[in-house]
Amino acid sequence: MNSCVEWKIFSAKLLRLMVFSGLQIPVFSFLLIAKGHDYSYFILTPGDSKISVSLIAIIFALLFVASWLLSTKIKQKADLKRALEKISQLNQRLNEQISEKKKGELAYKRRELYISTILDSLPLECWAMDTDHYYTIQNAASRKIVGNVLGAHISDLGVSDELVNQWTQNNEKVFSGETIATEYDLDINGSLRHYENMVVPVKMEGKIIGLVGNAIDMTAKKRAVEELKQRELLISTLYSITNAIHTTDNLEQLFDLIKTSINRLLGVPGFSLALYDEHTDTLDFKFTNDKVLRTVSPLKNASKSPSLTHEVIKRGETLLLDEGQQKELVSQRGHAKPLGFCSKTVLGIPLKSKDEILGALVLHNYDSKNEYNENQIDMLVSVAEQITLAIQRKRAENELEIAQKQLVQKAHEAGMADIANYTMHVIGNILNSLNTSIDLLTELNSNSAIDSLLEANTILKENLDSLDQFVANDPQAKKLIEYYLILGDSFKTDHTSAQKHIKQLREKADSITRVVKTQHQSFSGVADINMEQDLKAILEEVFILRKEDLDAGGIRVSKRYTRIPKVLAQRSKLLHAVDLITENAIESLEFAGNGHKNIAFILEGNEEAVKMVITDSGEGIEAKNLTKIFAHGYSSRMNKNGFGLHTCASFIEEMKGKIWAESDGPGKGASIIISLPAVTGDKQARLS
Repeated sequence: MNSCVEWKIFSAKLLRLMVFSGLQIPVFSFLLIAKGHDYSYFILTPGDSKISVSLIAIIFALLFVASWLLSTKIKQKADLKRALEKISQLNQRLNEQISEKKKGELAYKRRELYISTILDSLPLECWAMDTDHYYTIQNAASRKIVGNVLGAHISDLGVSDELVNQWTQNNEKVFSGETIATEYDLDINGSLRHYENMVVPVKMEGKIIGLVGNAIDMTAKKRAVEELKQRELLISTLYSITNAIHTTDNLEQLFDLIKTSINRLLGVPGFSLALYDEHTDTLDFKFTNDKVLRTVSPLKNASKSPSLTHEVIKRGETLLLDEGQQKELVSQRGHAKPLGFCSKTVLGIPLKSKDEILGALVLHNYDSKNEYNENQIDMLVSVAEQITLAIQRKRAENELEIAQKQLVQKAHEAGMADIANYTMHVIGNILNSLNTSIDLLTELNSNSAIDSLLEANTILKENLDSLDQFVANDPQAKKLIEYYLILGDSFKTDHTSAQKHIKQLREKADSITRVVKTQHQSFSGVADINMEQDLKAILEEVFILRKEDLDAGGIRVSKRYTRIPKVLAQRSKLLHAVDLITENAIESLEFAGNGHKNIAFILEGNEEAVKMVITDSGEGIEAKNLTKIFAHGYSSRMNKNGFGLHTCASFIEEMKGKIWAESDGPGKGASIIISLPAVTGDKQARLS
């Protein structure tokens, strides 16, 4: 039997078993599958019953096993699904954690890059170091200056041992909790730089794990500060030299101050200042620390000498010479070596103005060959210019002082004559007034009734023995008695007039004495004393002295005196000044063209000062001359020497007062005002 038939038989038996076991649906399905085949194979035989029971048992067993396996597989599949879901969840969480970690790492790297960028962007040097003195952080500025030192030890920087020791000691202090700020100089590529350094500790969880520091290059600032100090010192030097023009009495004092100022400015080891006289070819060293130059000063025939100072003057320009250049210049002048001690460096600056070269300022550097920088040379040129100006002005002052002394001498001689003339003029005016008073007394005496009195007395003597009868019977007796009564009044009037003229004579004699005394004090230098003075009495006395002139000029005088305190003044000098001002006012009215001749005397004041105003309606004063009129030698008239008002001003200033002029202009009159300190309260107490 072939395999096909066997398969059909097996299938038929299996179908019968399945039918027998009630498996209709599978059988039906099997029949459908086996469609078209011989169905006789599906009929079970009695011999197949045992087989079918066994087979059914096997099938049930297989079905049970299959069912168990299927349920197990389903359970395993569910467990696997749950496990896969759990693994998926874990994987997702892991991915999220990895993502977060990556984000954190990226943020950390970005933050680290950000901090690094910030540090590299800083212009100052920054670094960090651990407690073993190894560098852990370094920014770009630091790398640019000292190179990359990350991971290097502090001793590997290549700086001096002294600086390494200093930094190490400072770092140890920082590791103990201190903040250290220091300054130091560092040679960078042959250039000395100045740094300011600050180092602070770095703490983590309360423990110091290292330090962080920064350094700022302060070289430019330091140089600027030093330059500013030099400029300030230069300005101070220039000011002191300029001020010396007014504070020193002569050129020698000026040179001493210049020497001190230059030494304070630069502190140079040696310098000298010499003036040159071209006419005599002489160099005069006003100061020098070179013993040789001091012994030859003044230096004759300077143009033929080995003097480098003269070479500077000859060229008229700033010279900076080393030893070789000095020898070369001296050899050109026919000498082997320069005059004085040999210098490593010489800086010569001429003292020149637009018109001439006065001399030279020369600085000597004996010990080193350090050349002067451009800034120092500029400063010294400025100093030299100021020295030149100071010398010229002081020379001019000295010449002016000599000229002034000569002028004062001449003015004194002329003033003596002028004061003498003035004194004689004043005395002459007083004498005229005296003569007038004498004439009035003479006229009073000539018109006296003394002769009539003598004649009446003769009549009385003749009738003395019969006086009763004479009075009773003689008509002349009654007339004689009436005459005696009239004569008494006449004698009283004459006596009063005589007393008045005698008083005026005494006042005028006293005025002559005071004028002479004042001039004597002026010539002898004897000082008057400030005492209490009544300005009203002074004005009244001047009015009396000048009454003849006032009357002769047809001048109307007005007076306005307010209640004022007394003043502190020297009577003779004040009287002299007021009289002279009044005389000027009278003379001013002679030139007035308005026809009105008025002078006003005004007194006003308070507890501090009293003002005396003498106003005239005369020719007036131009505004530009209001102060000039008190200058020595100034006068608006050809026949005057201009000493009068200057003398008045000197007197008033000597009495601690003030004097000035006011005028609305030519033809509008003028006022001279004198202000003197008043005597009130404490002043009176001190005077008493």
